[in-house]
Amino acid sequence: MKKLVIVLLVMGISCSPTNLPESTVTVIAKEMSFAPAEIHVDSSKTVKLILQNNGGAVHDLIVRNLDPIGAPDLHEHNHHQTHSANAEIGDQIHLAAAPGEMASTVVQLKAGRFEYYCSVPGHRQAGMRGLIVVH
Repeated sequence: MKKLVIVLLVMGISCSPTNLPESTVTVIAKEMSFAPAEIHVDSSKTVKLILQNNGGAVHDLIVRNLDPIGAPDLHEHNHHQTHSANAEIGDQIHLAAAPGEMASTVVQLKAGRFEYYCSVPGHRQAGMRGLIVVH
C-alpha cells in the first residue's frame, strides 16, 4: 500500500497543472472547409491546437512564418501525436491527420494574424483556409 501511495504522489507531481495548456482550440477539417474559419487566442496563454479530420481524405493544417520576420515566436511546451497524425514545430505549425484521426500540439504565440490552410494540392485554393488572430 505504501508503494502505491508513493507512485501516485510521483505521478501527481509529473502531471502538475503548470504542464497543461491554458486553453484548447479544435479545428474540424472536412472536404474543402475548416471550422471555425477564424480562431482567437490570447498571446499570454498556452493553447492546445487540435486538428480533427472528419473528412474522407487526408487533411493537414499549416501555419507558416511564425518566426523569421519578427512575427510570432513559437514556443513548444508539449507535443502530442495520435496514430497516423503528425505535428512539426519550428517556424511553422504542421498538423496532419488521416480520415477519422486527430493531431494536436501545444503552442504559445505572440500577437499577430496568421493564415492557416490545408496543403493537400488544390484544397487551399478550394477554400480550405482560415485565420488565427492572437491578441
